[in-house]
Formats: sequence, structure tokens, C-alpha cells
Amino acid sequence: MNLISGRKMGGSGRPINTFFRWVALVGLLAGCASTPADKKSKEEAKDMSVVRLFTEVRDESMPGSKAALPRSNPMEIKIDKEPFADERDVARADVIKSVGGFSIRIELTSHGRMTLEQASVTHAGLRLVAFGQWSINKEESVQRWLAAPVMKSALRTGVVVFTPDLSREEADRFVRGLNNVAIKLENQAKPKKAKEPAPEKKKTEKQKKKEEAKKEKPSAAEETIKEFENRRQ
Repeated sequence: MNLISGRKMGGSGRPINTFFRWVALVGLLAGCASTPADKKSKEEAKDMSVVRLFTEVRDESMPGSKAALPRSNPMEIKIDKEPFADERDVARADVIKSVGGFSIRIELTSHGRMTLEQASVTHAGLRLVAFGQWSINKEESVQRWLAAPVMKSALRTGVVVFTPDLSREEADRFVRGLNNVAIKLENQAKPKKAKEPAPEKKKTEKQKKKEEAKKEKPSAAEETIKEFENRRQ
């Protein structure tokens, strides 16, 4: 199943690789970085990812496609031809700690939450199959079947959690790309930039003399103590 070929997915009329064209556009808009930290941040802002969530199909008479995972010991799973959710339904993605390693948590939009609940109810006991693709640079991207957890009960919270067939570095990049897409689609608020401290204004000679005179002038407490000492004498 070659998803990168430009095949239209999810009835959207949009090829899966559309989002990777953003990489070049973001690169043109990024500008020049002034520090290594700025450069790294701007490079990471170019990362783009897509995700496709499918349901397993066990009825052999039904049309479908094939997914194979994990890579170490692949098993074929028959899935619906069209995903029930994709990156346009992602509100936020995170890499989270889990027993023995890490997992990916994807929070869906209201539309994605609705389609997830419907899919998990009608396909209870079957697998949710996740496919991902993420950019490496302007020219290259990686595509992979990520996970196939069983939907044991109705998923009503709009959140999908799975242990992916990814290294931690790949997971971080994949999740970062999903969040970048969510920001572009306004499913997620753009993070606010930290304000730089205002440059210190240069003081005039008059201000400097005034401050020096203020320092030389004794405080009210000092004057009271001095007066008390004088009276004792």
C-alpha cells in the first residue's frame, strides 16, 4: 500500500504529501537565525508529519488494504481503505513515559473525537492501525506503520495512546511535526515567544549627579540616630 504516491485519502481530495510541500515554504519564511538556539528552533519549525488512523477489517468479503507491522516480526492486518481520522484532526501530540519506555499520545479535535468514538464502537474488539510519515529534510521523508492497539472499549475522550515502532528520536520528530501541522491548521495555539528584556537606557549626566547626591544624602533613619547621638553628648 503506497500512501506516498499521491493517492487521495479520507475523501479529502488532497494527496498525503501535500503537507510536505509546507517544508519548503516554511523554510523560505523562517529567515536567518541570530543564535544557535534560534537556528535550532527555526529548523524544528520546518518539521511536518502526517498520521492516518484506520480500523481493522475481519470480514473477508469487505474491500480493504493491508498493513504490516511491527518491522521486527511483521504481521499482515486487513484495514479499511480509508482512514477515519488524519493529521487535520490532531489538536496536540506528545511523547509520554510508559512502562518500559515511551508512548505517543494524540489528542483529537471535536471532529476527530466524534469519528474515533464511532470507529471504536462499531469496531469494538478490533485494532486501531496507525500510519505515520514525517520529514527528515526538504527532500526526504520517512513513512511507517506505527502501531495496532486493540480497541477494547469505546474511546470517547478523543485521545489515542499507542507504543510506536519508532526510536525515541523518531518519535520526538514525528510528534513535533504533528504539532507544527496542528498550529498551521489552527487546531493548536501558536506558542508565545519569550519576551527579551528591554535594553537598559543610558543615563544622562544630570540623572547620574542626581543619583549620586541621593546616595550621599543620609536617610531619615540615619538623621534620627545622628540627632540622638548628639543629644547624648
